[in-house]
Amino acid sequence: MNNNKIKAIAFDLVGVLLKEKDYPLSFQEQILEKQFGNINPDNKFYLWATQQLKVSQDQVRQMVQNIIFNIYEIRDIEICPKILSEFPFIKLAIASNHISAIKIWLDKQGLLSYFHSIVISGEVKVKKPDPKFYKILVRELGEKPDEILFIDDNKVNIDAAREFGLLVLHYDKTKDLITEIKRICNS
Repeated sequence: MNNNKIKAIAFDLVGVLLKEKDYPLSFQEQILEKQFGNINPDNKFYLWATQQLKVSQDQVRQMVQNIIFNIYEIRDIEICPKILSEFPFIKLAIASNHISAIKIWLDKQGLLSYFHSIVISGEVKVKKPDPKFYKILVRELGEKPDEILFIDDNKVNIDAAREFGLLVLHYDKTKDLITEIKRICNS
């Protein structure tokens, strides 16, 4: 039973819900991958990439899909069903610095349907730790900041989210995420 007031959980993607596989990327792919979520919005990223790599936007889009489909792996495919079976009233969200192309991969993995809100920096034109990012997340979820548990592996993002008023969990991959979520939601 949820004894506190958590009404939503927002997950970072890479580093929390997803891990990166040891997949060899070409030099051009490495350049692109390092900028996922850093150049926003998406159209600005694609313009930068075409100029940087001197290839067409279609080629960049194909490279991006190749990267995403080859480097990511879901840490725990059952995480969303486990959380929702224990806390069916909690809304789940993604809060990630990434490009929106990641949503295609998430959909193919069967994950998108679990999420009430998806806030991707490439779509919302601002990235964590900017307070505007957290404001968008809160608006999308329709809950008060202190009713949202924000989970990230980056301390800078955690500190900014806490300062914004969100409840936070600094993800540590040596601990079981479900156990940590249950501990917080049941406290």
